[in-house]
Amino acid sequence: MLEALYYVSAGICIFAASFSGFVALLKQKEKLFLHFAWVCLCIASYQVFSVQYLIAADTYAAIELLRWQVFSVLALTPSFFIFIAIYTQQKNYKIFFNIITLVCLFMMFINYEQPLTIRFEQVVERVNIVLPWQQSINLIRGEISPWGKLMHGLYQALLLWVAYRSWRLFKKNEPRIAIFFSLYILAQLSSAIIGIMIDAGLIKIFYTVGFAFVILVMLMSFSLALDFRRTNQRIVAQTVKLTAERRQRLIAQKSLNMMAQVVDQSPSALLILDLNGFVVECNQACDNFWHRQLAVERVNFLDFLCLLYPKKRGEITDISHKENIHLPPVSLNEYSTPYFAEHRKQSILTFKIFITREYNQAKKIIVSCSDVTAQEQQQQAIRHIARGVASAQGDDFYHDLIANLAKLFNAKYGFIGFLSEQNKNIIRTCSVVENDKVVSNFNYELTHSPCTHLSQCDVCSFPDQVQTLFPNDALIKERAIESYICTKIKDEHGIAKGLIVLMHDEKMPDDMQLRDILDIFSSRAGAEMQRSQAQADIRKMAFEDYLTHLPNRALLLEHLNGQIAKLQSSQEQAMLIVMDLDHFKTINDVLGHDIGDDILRHIGKRLAEHCSDEFFIARQGGDEFALISRHLCLYGSQIKVSLDKLQKIINQPLQIGEHKIDIGASFGICLFPKTDETALDVIRHAELALYKAKSNGRGRYQVYEHNLEKVAQERMKMQQALKNAITNEELSLFFQPQVRQDGSQFGAEVLLRWFSPTFGFVSPAKFIPLAEETGLIHSIGEWVFNQSLHRIEQWQENSIPFKGHLSVNVSAWQFALPAFADDIIHAVKNKGIKPSSIMLEVTETGLLIDIPDTIQKLSQMRKFGIEIALDDFGTGYSSMAYLRDLPLDLLKIDKTFIDELATSDYSPITESIISIGRSMHLSVIAEGVETLAQSNRLAALGCHIYQGYYYAKPMSEDDFVAWLFTQNLAQQPSSVKLK
Repeated sequence: MLEALYYVSAGICIFAASFSGFVALLKQKEKLFLHFAWVCLCIASYQVFSVQYLIAADTYAAIELLRWQVFSVLALTPSFFIFIAIYTQQKNYKIFFNIITLVCLFMMFINYEQPLTIRFEQVVERVNIVLPWQQSINLIRGEISPWGKLMHGLYQALLLWVAYRSWRLFKKNEPRIAIFFSLYILAQLSSAIIGIMIDAGLIKIFYTVGFAFVILVMLMSFSLALDFRRTNQRIVAQTVKLTAERRQRLIAQKSLNMMAQVVDQSPSALLILDLNGFVVECNQACDNFWHRQLAVERVNFLDFLCLLYPKKRGEITDISHKENIHLPPVSLNEYSTPYFAEHRKQSILTFKIFITREYNQAKKIIVSCSDVTAQEQQQQAIRHIARGVASAQGDDFYHDLIANLAKLFNAKYGFIGFLSEQNKNIIRTCSVVENDKVVSNFNYELTHSPCTHLSQCDVCSFPDQVQTLFPNDALIKERAIESYICTKIKDEHGIAKGLIVLMHDEKMPDDMQLRDILDIFSSRAGAEMQRSQAQADIRKMAFEDYLTHLPNRALLLEHLNGQIAKLQSSQEQAMLIVMDLDHFKTINDVLGHDIGDDILRHIGKRLAEHCSDEFFIARQGGDEFALISRHLCLYGSQIKVSLDKLQKIINQPLQIGEHKIDIGASFGICLFPKTDETALDVIRHAELALYKAKSNGRGRYQVYEHNLEKVAQERMKMQQALKNAITNEELSLFFQPQVRQDGSQFGAEVLLRWFSPTFGFVSPAKFIPLAEETGLIHSIGEWVFNQSLHRIEQWQENSIPFKGHLSVNVSAWQFALPAFADDIIHAVKNKGIKPSSIMLEVTETGLLIDIPDTIQKLSQMRKFGIEIALDDFGTGYSSMAYLRDLPLDLLKIDKTFIDELATSDYSPITESIISIGRSMHLSVIAEGVETLAQSNRLAALGCHIYQGYYYAKPMSEDDFVAWLFTQNLAQQPSSVKLK
């Protein structure tokens, strides 16, 4: 079995050697395959000598076979090195090959001379080994000679080099070869380890070094076969490509023959020149174009082209170094032409020059000739049109259009005009040309003009005798016009809006082409007319307020920027006034937005009629107007005069339908420009001044001062502080008692106080409007109501002698919330207190925004048991019409009417309110009662419930509770007090 294994491996190597030899004979990588064949033969002989060595009869025969075994290894070493070097593309390997060859030859000589070969220095014994399948082999054991160690070192170095080459191949993205070499190295190392173990007596088996070489042969054979297959595929692909190219050449030749026929029969005049410029061939169209056979006459056509294009002579003569030249149109009238071009004397020609090449060498010159006379004439007309319809706009557009149109028609006079809106028989010109100059506009009477014929057609033309035909046309008669042509300018609906008229004192040409051009001009004029109208409409939409037809904020900013730029360099100033109507929101709420819009229209009309000479007037938005002085403003007296006039204009009563309305206004003034002040800065400053004027009592004006900026900043800080007031527990509730005439408790009003760490005590008159403006009123109002319920709950639990109700003020913004009534009822239910312990105080403005919704909410809360008081009654647009329908419990007389009682015994409004309450069975309470006289007077009028400093000031909760106990004791019978 052992012999078969060795002989089979030797046979594999011999087969591989034979195959490689045949491939080498085919000149396919001859050197590589020859060395591989030699390696295979050496490995085959190694295997044969190895098996004979293992089964040799005696020691002498075994040593001789071992000698030939070593000889086989040394013989394959140089070829093995060069095979690996070539296969892995090693460069500069010849010097190493020569060294390895010399070393191997020297080792062969030593191997031949040594009695025990170079393997052993001394033989110790010959060991018999029985293999697992019961076959006996003999191995010589002895001391390895230095030469043997040298040979082993040489092969270890070769293995390291093969490993290095494998790593390089792997880096070059050739993993297959790298893996094959790695497998071989692994096999060779395994064989070496087995040999060491055999020599050490650890295992009893034969040496396997030869089989590692056989594995290398098999792997390399497989790899070479793959390389051969890949090369074969590449050859097949190249063959297919060459076959396809041959087929393409045949098709191209066929196409070339067809193209030659096409060129010969082409309607374009084509000439073929030699590189010196002489005509060698031309097609039939060329003979017809020049009326001569230029090829027969051997004309030098490049010289002719150089004559026509002297500035391009260098480019034409050097055509063989270019691909093509496209020469521009040229008129032969400008040059003395050769004999063959005489009949083309009036023509405009153009030429194209091409080069044909073979193997990148210029062979022939191709010239194409074209007559573009008609096209150039049309282009000239189009250029005139282009000038007439250029990108100019407005008057410049019409000037350019009529001027170029007059040149095109060779007309002495021309004008463009549009129909007058007042008289459709009058044309108002917008551009008039006479002898190529723009002259003054005029009005043109159409009644006796040739334009009356335009009712039947779009263009009417009178090439001559127009004076005879229209003797009553003053313009024709004055300028002695002979010819006349006119066309309509129409809008997008086809309606005539204007005319284009051309006139000449000589005859003018009249053909369809010129009429088409005139139609283009009139269409373009109509488009410009529509564009101008659209631009005007767009500007009107962009810069005009839709309600008052005054300039809007956008145009205000544009005008203000212009004024600032104009006044920057001077020391003079202009004035911006921002005007806001007083109590306009109340008018809107009570009388409706339709009435409010009518008021704004009337105010805008008044300002435009009476102030437009002095001011640029704009509506900023809402009920706010802005006025910029047209004259320079330097003195305070000028400001006062202007403001007095404005107030007089605004304060005149307005009659809107059945309503007679008194209007007032507040004014904020800013003088500009100041350093680095923008238009937005000026408006903002004027608005700050307006805010100050309104806070000072309305109906006033305020000039902007720098400290107003600080006030505005403080207001912003206060707004931010107010946002955090609830979270920071800065808000608190105060209570002001409400008492009857006999001193008994009627209730108490909840008053909100804000003690800010930054601003100290802030008056409700200051922060409540701020809360309403910023929307904070909702969260503050909810907090106040919930805290009020909590206080009532605590007082009930602690047996505080509070009788009556707590009156909680409700902002109009809160009342307008859709779920306001539901939220109030839900909050009271959650606390479990009596609904009658709460009274809500609402103002007229909060109730009158939506009367049906107001009635529904008030009815829902009163049905639940909550009482409703109408606060500040009489200060707004009080009306019995709505008061009768509102479900109320109490009317509060405002402090302003109570103050009248201190100076006069007669107060008709107070008396009326008390009478209204009595007639409607409503309780009436007077707030702001500060003196005994006021109290007595109210009692005499029939008001018996009071609230004010005379009875008690607003108190903190602790002080109020103490007051309740004191009041309770005072109201008890004397017998109870003695106890």
